[in-house]
Amino acid sequence: MKKSTILMLVIIYILAFFIVGLFGRAVQAHYHVNYVTEITVEPLKDTELVEYKLAGGHTREELVNEQDPDHDRYNRVYRYCAAYEPGLIFGFRIQVQPENSTYGKFETIYTEKPTVFELERKDESTIYLHIFKKGSINLIFQSTDGNRTETQLQITVFKEGTKLDQ
Repeated sequence: MKKSTILMLVIIYILAFFIVGLFGRAVQAHYHVNYVTEITVEPLKDTELVEYKLAGGHTREELVNEQDPDHDRYNRVYRYCAAYEPGLIFGFRIQVQPENSTYGKFETIYTEKPTVFELERKDESTIYLHIFKKGSINLIFQSTDGNRTETQLQITVFKEGTKLDQ
C-alpha cells in the first residue's frame, strides 16, 4: 500500500470514531428509561380452594437514591399463612409499577429448594403455587431493569389444627 492510502485510512478511522461518539451520545441523551419502582403481589379472589389469612401483614420499605432520584424504589414483604390440605393451590397476581416501565418484567428467585411447592406461571403476571406438604415458602420477585426492586412473598403452611398467635 502507498503511504497516501494508509494516511487516508487512518484519517477516515479517526473521523469515524469522533462522529460515532458525537452522534451516539446525542441519541443516548434523549433515551429515557422508566424504572420499576415497586412490585405488588395480590392474592387471586377467584381461587376458592384457599382461604388467605394475613400473618403479620405486609411491609413497604422506601429506598432512596440521593444521587439519582429516578432510581427510588419500594421493597415489599408479604406474609400469609394457611392450613394444609391435599390439593391446596395459592394464586397470586404480580404487578409491576408503574405500568409504563421500560423493562416491566421480573424474575422469580427461590430462597431454598422448592420441596414444599411447585410454581406454575400462567402468564406474565399470574402464578399458582401447588402445595405438597406443610412448610415455609419464600419467593423473591426482582425487577430485571437494573433498579433491583424486590418483593418478598412468605407463606407458612401449617398442619391443620395448629394454633397461631396473630
